Amino acid sequence: TSLDPATAPAARYADLEVPRARMADLAGAIEAWVGRVRAHSGNMAVLYVCGHGLSDEKMTAFVTEDRDENGEDEINGLVDIDGFVARMARVPSAQQLLFFDCCRSRMRLRLADARVIGETFLKQLKMPEPPPRQMAVFATSLGDVAVGRADAPSLFAESLLRTLDHAGASARSGSWQVETGDLLTN
Repeated sequence: TSLDPATAPAARYADLEVPRARMADLAGAIEAWVGRVRAHSGNMAVLYVCGHGLSDEKMTAFVTEDRDENGEDEINGLVDIDGFVARMARVPSAQQLLFFDCCRSRMRLRLADARVIGETFLKQLKMPEPPPRQMAVFATSLGDVAVGRADAPSLFAESLLRTLDHAGASARSGSWQVETGDLLTN
């Protein structure tokens, strides 16, 4: 039997409740997160997204649980990752690290507007001065699959954690630690 995405309970991971990847839940979470990022222009935004993704031509989308692949709206349940990244570049903050651990498998969508592949959840803001230093990192190339594993971190997540353990770390305070302010400078 399959779960109804609209009523499925939150998932649990490491004794934490993880909200479901539904459009309404994402909208609220993104709004709250961006509000915290915007609270101070010196903030660093770090985002890690893991899930299913697809691409059409040169655009990438994150697929939510409530996507209806048989529905009339081709972009229902899709989050436009490229549009999200572009709009995040206008959110006042010092630095932004955006990690997308999802496939970018090719899928032929019949899009009415070839520039839009889903929802971005963000308003089009004025470009802040100075603009944030932004880096978006994808688990795979456009058109390819990402590698997930049962009962283990994805290959991308494992590589990211190993990198943060070493390249993003410093021993200024005596022990090796990853300092968020060093992630774009080391």
